[in-house]
Amino acid sequence: MNKNQSTINQPVNQLSPNWLLFNPNIIFKLTLAIAIYIISTMLLTGHSHAASIQVSGTCSLDNAITSANTNTATGGCIAGDPGLDTVNLPAGTITLTTNPVEYTESITFQGAGVGSTIIDANHTAYYAFSNHSTTAPDVNLTVDGITFKNFGTADGSNLVAVVRLASASGDLSTSNANFEDMVVDSDIGGSGTYNSAIITNSSGTLTVDTVKVLNTEIRHGSNLVTLRSIATDLPIAPNQPISSASVNNFELAGTIVTGADVNLNTKSDIEPIFVVS
Repeated sequence: MNKNQSTINQPVNQLSPNWLLFNPNIIFKLTLAIAIYIISTMLLTGHSHAASIQVSGTCSLDNAITSANTNTATGGCIAGDPGLDTVNLPAGTITLTTNPVEYTESITFQGAGVGSTIIDANHTAYYAFSNHSTTAPDVNLTVDGITFKNFGTADGSNLVAVVRLASASGDLSTSNANFEDMVVDSDIGGSGTYNSAIITNSSGTLTVDTVKVLNTEIRHGSNLVTLRSIATDLPIAPNQPISSASVNNFELAGTIVTGADVNLNTKSDIEPIFVVS
């Protein structure tokens, strides 16, 4: 009887707590299972990465921005994620017939490259990317690899604000971009309040890197880059300076400056400025 009991008890001894604790195979499998669970949970909850929304077919630029704003699939676009999303613009020309939907969340507009992705305003005063009229929380805006053409009317009777960030704080970055064949005229628009290629009304940072302004008319004290809060109808205090500005590889070619008071500073909390680096 004792012998039989010893034989029966042997498998139980092999599964003792000490055997489980120090078995390398069991430890590895448990660790792997926990890691897989954590990663899959992050993926399912949308916190591991931001959405990358491709403009194509029924996923128009407006639909893509709406999807990023609402984190809901719109048109043929996938849903955005809370926080930063990327809207990928294909090679080719997008001709504006109205102002695009304004962004209300942090967003990156990624083109296929200067000269490949073109946004054409067709000689009207549309903006391209803006959150001016919204009451959005503080957000960041990044624009990369895009050419903007034909913004502004020939008579300068309308306002131009191509890339604009309007929030109390937030960062604006424009890189690898061309602004071509524009008319920037503040005489009718009101002392350059909105007339600029790039405007930030935020106390955050501004980055301008590898940007060209080509074949553009700048009239009556207008500016190509405005760095401070100057619009009193925004949900922020006027005269609010940015915290820092980095301007590199900023180039003018074939651009006419008429009656403009050109200020070569790179930061100002007194007047909107025209930046040359």
